Amino acid sequence: MLPEYFNHERILIVAAHPDDETIGLAGQLSGLKDSYLIQVTDGAPRSTPHRSSYAAARRRELRNAMDLAGFKRRHCFNLGAADGESSLSLRSLTRLLCARLVELQPEVILTHPYEGGHPDHDACAFIVQRAVDIIRAAAKKPIRRVEFTSYHNEPPDFSSGRIRVGEFLPGPTVTTISLPQSARDLKRRMFDCFQTQQHVLRDFPIDEESFRVAPCYEFSSPPHPGNLYYEDKDWGMSGSEWRQLARDASAAMTNTLIATPSPCAERDFDFRLAVA
Repeated sequence: MLPEYFNHERILIVAAHPDDETIGLAGQLSGLKDSYLIQVTDGAPRSTPHRSSYAAARRRELRNAMDLAGFKRRHCFNLGAADGESSLSLRSLTRLLCARLVELQPEVILTHPYEGGHPDHDACAFIVQRAVDIIRAAAKKPIRRVEFTSYHNEPPDFSSGRIRVGEFLPGPTVTTISLPQSARDLKRRMFDCFQTQQHVLRDFPIDEESFRVAPCYEFSSPPHPGNLYYEDKDWGMSGSEWRQLARDASAAMTNTLIATPSPCAERDFDFRLAVA
């Protein structure tokens, strides 16, 4: 049985890269009839040779996968960050997401957990939590934050550099859905659409998908002790650098918006400044 938050009419998925939504919830996409998808990045690191062509390929792959799921192309948007750089634009991405929330009026947002797997995944967790707080404070409109699994460094010592996929770090209650064979077949076909990512997708299962209501994150603290997964990679970001960017973005929004909400709490402020 699906969790009740999938019963809402309007759901928004906020994913870091083209294919993250397929990894996290391909088995559910065909049932989300009036839902929307926002990609935060174009899936193309700035260092990629022929970056514009690579970004275009990733857009085509996403369109093909969404077509298989019956997900409407006109319901797919992109916030325009380069792969790996969303953490450098947390404030502006939060404003952009706020504007989309006003336009789309979702009741539930599905996104990544804050787990140190990829800086862009953690950026999604940040901008969604901040934007939902802003909308709640300004419009008194509740939006539920729900998470799908991504990946993180392997516990218990978090120092091995080995990836753990399809599982959350300890936190709120998890609902795991065993996909029927038809959904597994669909997910496999959707994986096949992402030809540029086959070396990555081979690590992810297609038989189960897990979800949980998002906790309230304190982004100035690391998501777990020890090394973060992306600190073991040449991705140009350390955990301490990411957390400083999050602190700077929060402080800048506080200064600009007069009084923004603290994490997961309501405050009064001028919402027009949030989306200007």
